[in-house]
Amino acid sequence: MISTAVFSMISRRHHLALACLAAFGLGGADARAQDGPLVRPPENGFPLDRPTAPEAPSETKDGAKKKSDKPTGMRVGEETANSYVIDDRQSVRVPVYPDDPDSPMWEISPHVAFAQAQRQQRPLFLLFTGSWNAKCLALSEQVFTTKSFNQYVKDNAIVCYINYPRNITDAIPAARAIKEKFKVMGYPTLLIFDPDGNVDQEIRGYNTDKPVEYFNRLKYAAWPLLERIAARKRQLRARGYRDWTNTEGRTFFGRFVDRDDQVATLLGADGRAWPVEIAKLGEADRALVHSFPSVGEIAALREKTGHPPEISARK
Repeated sequence: MISTAVFSMISRRHHLALACLAAFGLGGADARAQDGPLVRPPENGFPLDRPTAPEAPSETKDGAKKKSDKPTGMRVGEETANSYVIDDRQSVRVPVYPDDPDSPMWEISPHVAFAQAQRQQRPLFLLFTGSWNAKCLALSEQVFTTKSFNQYVKDNAIVCYINYPRNITDAIPAARAIKEKFKVMGYPTLLIFDPDGNVDQEIRGYNTDKPVEYFNRLKYAAWPLLERIAARKRQLRARGYRDWTNTEGRTFFGRFVDRDDQVATLLGADGRAWPVEIAKLGEADRALVHSFPSVGEIAALREKTGHPPEISARK
């Protein structure tokens, strides 16, 4: 995950991602996308709720610098002020194990991570940490950068971390709000959420140089939730749900609803319908979608026969 060097490289971008989420609510329905019509599929082919950041201050037409939106005042630290200057439109995701080309990623946007967990029907491991804290660094180096943890996350979970400054007053409001919401008292703290955004387990602290003990503790804590999720997914699979994969390897657990020539509609486990660009589905999933009649074909059959046809995949 997050060695000292990586912490330094992405800490500022992490705060930029959180700055976009100052008004978010986390957990349960708050973590879900808002209701409303979806005009077009997202660029990566799956609905992932990536936050959009405001533009950074730039020059006006006469060449003068625009007034900075950075907050100022005696109690505003430099890190807090800089976190409001947005230079990236999307958060930067960090591989769990960089040597693995298929490594899962550490999300640094809680909003994105909650959405991923819900739509993939996986637990979310949310880590509260600090690059200045010796126990946090030891946990990262001794557990979160190992091949074993990489494979475990690949098979089971979504992971996200929030890197806090030594002085909590230097953290941006959104970071302070989420820490207060879940009553996190110290670092490192790992919260395990179910796919609906509810806290299921909490793991506090780390005994340095005891990585096997911590990893076993994490797996033991997550096991009952993984069993409940597996049972629920078995029930949903019996109703036509499955894992869909796009060309980037991202998955979405849902059921096919309908399609036109370019877009398919999938129903998520939360009951929400999402448009997915067919061209950006994996090859096998594209073939499956095209095996179903399109909305236009169904309408033509309805007009011809006077009643809606039974929809099934073509042989």
